[in-house]
Amino acid sequence: MIRLNLPKKSRWIDLPLGVRVLVKPLSTPVYEACRFEADRRVRAIRSEMIEAKAAGATVEGLPDLGNDSALAGFSQFIFTQCLACEAIEEWEGVLCLESDDPAPVSHDGINELMRIHAMADSFLDQYVRDYTQLLVEGKPSVPGSNGTSGTEETAVPNIVSDAEKIKPLAAEEK
Repeated sequence: MIRLNLPKKSRWIDLPLGVRVLVKPLSTPVYEACRFEADRRVRAIRSEMIEAKAAGATVEGLPDLGNDSALAGFSQFIFTQCLACEAIEEWEGVLCLESDDPAPVSHDGINELMRIHAMADSFLDQYVRDYTQLLVEGKPSVPGSNGTSGTEETAVPNIVSDAEKIKPLAAEEK
């Protein structure tokens, strides 16, 4: 059984270093759209990287997207940026580069904020927490080996699972 008590109004999330962000409620369509947008972006970047290397260019500033771990990490990073851009309505504690004035919320600014590892981790953890708790709460009870009611471990869904779909792309392009 589950409780349908997901947030329906915007809420503040406290991030490290005194930053707070006001976020829209998370919905399945937004989550899935961000997941697929991240996959599309990573595929495009990876394809451009392969083309550039084939032309003899040096590619800097990106991880080796031929490495499964690097690919998964980069996919997670892009997913977090997409989700943050969709979610963040306002922020506090983010200043302009040239002054001590509050920085306006923008996609570029949000993407820069999510480049800070601690910010991205904290944002993602807190923003999707209600959904992951709902999954854990709704895990089915199954009879244990001793005949009593028990629960199986429920893994939190892997939001970079689409990174696995990118691997065949490398074989096609070689």
